[in-house]
Amino acid sequence: MNLQDIAEFQIYHLHPLHGNREGLHALDVGGRRSGYRLIIIPLDAAGNEWKEKDINVVYRATEVIVAWEVSNHYE
Repeated sequence: MNLQDIAEFQIYHLHPLHGNREGLHALDVGGRRSGYRLIIIPLDAAGNEWKEKDINVVYRATEVIVAWEVSNHYE
């Protein structure tokens, strides 16, 4: 299983974050209307944060993530 498998479940709306959260990605918890999201850091095969910018490459090759935080996006 890799991160691309999770991305294919549209209910999770996996997406990269921008600005001061560059390099982090978010998954919606409980659907987009709930407002809660899981912030993750995808790791490469060596256990390091990705330097690759193409999210298709990152998602297909990521098998390990760090769960960074769960937060209500709208609070």
